[in-house]
Amino acid sequence: MLRGKKMDGSEFLKILKEIWILYGDPFIGKSRFVANLCSKLYEKTNKQGLYLAVDTNLIATTYGEQLKKIAKADWRETPNIESVLSTLNSVDLSKYSIIVIDSVSGILDEILERFGIELTDVDELLDLRINLLMSRISRLLSRVIKNVKGIPIILIAHTTPQIKGTFYGEQDRPRIPHLSLINFTGIAKFYVFKGKRYIKIVRYRDINEDRWRGKSIPIEAIIG
Repeated sequence: MLRGKKMDGSEFLKILKEIWILYGDPFIGKSRFVANLCSKLYEKTNKQGLYLAVDTNLIATTYGEQLKKIAKADWRETPNIESVLSTLNSVDLSKYSIIVIDSVSGILDEILERFGIELTDVDELLDLRINLLMSRISRLLSRVIKNVKGIPIILIAHTTPQIKGTFYGEQDRPRIPHLSLINFTGIAKFYVFKGKRYIKIVRYRDINEDRWRGKSIPIEAIIG
């Protein structure tokens, strides 16, 4: 069944002003949705988005080129955490209409591969070293962009099963260590229901959080 109550796209855009995690299953359209959102905001504000492509399927690929054309963004290929932070530190972030990192799970994958660490998803989320490392990285990301006010900042993440209980009522969660999640304003889930794509507000750190949590938005209502 459709998850949660519906909200309209304009409501979502109003709260999309800080740092958000957008997570979901692979190959269901997260990156394409965000590329279209970049294009919509460019048309609305006449300001490009900044799109940092981390995942290997976005770098020097036909798919990446397609998304680049859709987004009409300042597209940067940043295959590791060093290049992500270097880019964020070297540009005037206030000139953009949106900032995208695709994906933070890709940053984690690159670190694991670099140091030859082989972990299952379950081991990965329980491993204290990885939790601490990714927590530090998320704090660095937050520190770099904390002074950018009123600009949507979306960090795309892959999904992994929730090990115990539920994750704010969900059976899965972003593939990011738990300690990292405290640095983000909101968490939204991208999912497909009866062939249509939706975004669900899983968590929103706000005094009126209960007003938003659990609401779903058809992506067409956001990007038209």
